Parts: sequence; structure tokens; C-alpha cells
Amino acid sequence: MDHSGNGPGPAAARVRGRGFGAAIAVALCWASVAAAGTFDIGVSDDSIRLHLAAPLPYETLDFDAGWLHGDSGVDVAAAGIHVVDYAGTRGDILVGVGARLYYVDADSTDGGAVALGGFARIPLSPSGRAGVAGGLYYAPDASSFGDLTGFLEYDFRAFFQVIEPADVYVGYRRLRGSFDGAGGIVLDRGLHFGLVLTF
Repeated sequence: MDHSGNGPGPAAARVRGRGFGAAIAVALCWASVAAAGTFDIGVSDDSIRLHLAAPLPYETLDFDAGWLHGDSGVDVAAAGIHVVDYAGTRGDILVGVGARLYYVDADSTDGGAVALGGFARIPLSPSGRAGVAGGLYYAPDASSFGDLTGFLEYDFRAFFQVIEPADVYVGYRRLRGSFDGAGGIVLDRGLHFGLVLTF
């Protein structure tokens, strides 16, 4: 889906592809040496998303990195840092607030953004095995660069813990970017399901 007609050539696309691969490799190496991290793989009819999260060697700080690929030629890479803690009257609601750096390659249009936002995980059963989770991240024009002039991501899911280190979930996700000369483009949206592994 060519939005501008004057995008980078195949060589630039290969460079970006290697960049995505390098980012995922770094995240995998980090996760392999970190404690209490998670690996999330989610799929839909149109996309696949990989996401890793692990604690930093500072109290309440977490690092996360992810990559989404859509069958329309969209790639979205992200890396973020959050302050994470438990909230609620029972202290069982996990909340994270922070920032993510996004890079979006929508065929011949690309750019990046620094988005602010956060996430929450709320258990609904006494055992904590079932619950809901979601997140919201937004970047205005002022914190966007390249062809990107704004970015929004939000998702909502219901999860169930099958065994202690593994959750299954189903949810809804939407990513939208605004681009110079192309307006708003929905990068990914719709129902998805997946698996979260804790290590």
C-alpha cells in the first residue's frame, strides 16, 4: 500500500528489516538473562505481534520491547521503560506508567514517535487466575518524527492462567498513525488471541 509514491527503495527496506531483526535479537538476549520476565505472542487474521518484558536492575522499573507485522506490509517496532507497582485495596492490580519509542514502517511511509501511556492487569477471580488487562499509548505531533505526525495504540484483553507460567487471552487491539501527506492510517485493528509465558 503505497501512500506517497516516493518511498525508499528495496535497499532501504532491507536495512530496516535488519534493524527490526536486531532489535528483537537484543530483546531476546536481555530476556534470557533477566528474572521474572514475560514473553507474549499474539496473532490475528492479519497480524502477528511479539512482545518481551523484563525488570531492570532498579526497583520498580521494567523494560519492554515488541514487534508487530501485518500482512499489508506494516511493521511496528517498540521499546519502552515503565515504573511498575501494585495498586488497589488488595494490592493485586499491576499498573505500569511510562514511555515507549515506536518506529513504524507502513510500506513507503515511515517514521517514529515517543508515546506516553501505561497498562494495567486486573484479576477478577479470588485466585487471580482470570482477569482483564489493557494499555493505552499516545504520541502527538510534537513527539513524532520522520513522516509520522501522531500515533495511538490501545488494547484490551481477557486472560486466563492455564498453568502458573502460562496465560491464554483474547482481546481487541488498535494501532493508528498519522502521516505527512497520507493522513491517518489504521496500522492494525481487530480481535486477536495469544499466549503469555512467564520465566
